[in-house]
Amino acid sequence: GCPYFCTFCDWGSAIGTKMRKFEEEKIMQEIEWFGKNKIPYIDLCDANFGIYQERDLKIAKKLNNVSKEMNYPKTVRPTFAKFSSEKIIPIAKELYDTGLLRAVTLSLQSLDDTTLKITKRENIKFDEFSELTGSFRKAGLPTYTEIIRGLPGETLESFKEALEVIVSDTKVDHLQIHNCGIFPNAPMADPKYIDQYKIKTIRSPIYLWHSDVTNRGIPEYEDITVGSFSYTLDDIKQMFLYSWLMIVFQNMGILEFVAKFYKKTHGLSFLKFYDIFLDFCRIKKSIFSEQYEIVSQYIEDGYSGKGWNFHDPDLGEIYWPIEEATWAKLAWGKNKLEEDILLFVDFLESKKDYRSRIDLLQDLVKWNVFLLTTRDSNEST
Repeated sequence: GCPYFCTFCDWGSAIGTKMRKFEEEKIMQEIEWFGKNKIPYIDLCDANFGIYQERDLKIAKKLNNVSKEMNYPKTVRPTFAKFSSEKIIPIAKELYDTGLLRAVTLSLQSLDDTTLKITKRENIKFDEFSELTGSFRKAGLPTYTEIIRGLPGETLESFKEALEVIVSDTKVDHLQIHNCGIFPNAPMADPKYIDQYKIKTIRSPIYLWHSDVTNRGIPEYEDITVGSFSYTLDDIKQMFLYSWLMIVFQNMGILEFVAKFYKKTHGLSFLKFYDIFLDFCRIKKSIFSEQYEIVSQYIEDGYSGKGWNFHDPDLGEIYWPIEEATWAKLAWGKNKLEEDILLFVDFLESKKDYRSRIDLLQDLVKWNVFLLTTRDSNEST
């Protein structure tokens, strides 16, 4: 169960504050069964793993020990307690140190007060969240946060402001941004709720990233939001575009240190930096303009109900998240990437009338690209 009432979620809607525990002995036996039967992946159905700290630490230790002894399971994916605290760190360490856990979820969903009120979502205060991400980093635990694109109450400006805050003021390692799905039993699916907040939806094929393009089986669909009283269809398309920018170029590193340089030396916000980058993509021909055209068409197709699975034959016969596909194509060759980043830097310097030293900018770009894992940078040195 789940003690929270988030309207976009079905976890707590039926039972609210009611929670129950399975018998510990049964859980421990199941973990042993996973090991003996070589089950590689475990998805925990607990909505708030770590909320019972002493008990959940025992479960984490058991998973750790069984994985070490039997080499299975390989991966465990928990959903950690919504109000995360440093008390979760020992639990996460048990799973991470064995390689069972990839990162700790510290989800926000939105930073807008109106949106949080409408969706009945309670977050810890952001300054506490920012401090918490630092504590996890000091403990050697990577973190990621999630926000939802298309919640009622959100505006284009509030969404962009949230992106700026997250990349500026936290030490979170990765950002994930999801479409807002309308689940049949969630409060957001109530016709009265939909009518009250003027929610508009489209029917969309289920998003199955990293799956085989040739073995699709029976198609499944979901309803996702494309409008509400607070934003239009054009607004949410722009939200997606800025999501793509912040994930690929800032969070995944394609322009991370270039953007940080201009923020530190000229006070240029990340959003203004990427607004100039969008102008560059629209005006100048480069590897960036090619990817901009691809994502622009992807957004149009997605919000017309054609789905979100992206296939590029150069990247194998699976569907990719568009952000990962963009990153892979840009990082394919470091020489071309360096060349076109320098073209953009020159464009930015001219547009803002900055006069940075050329040798400094060249070193900055080389350093930024050096920190990326590129396909052709594996030569022996």
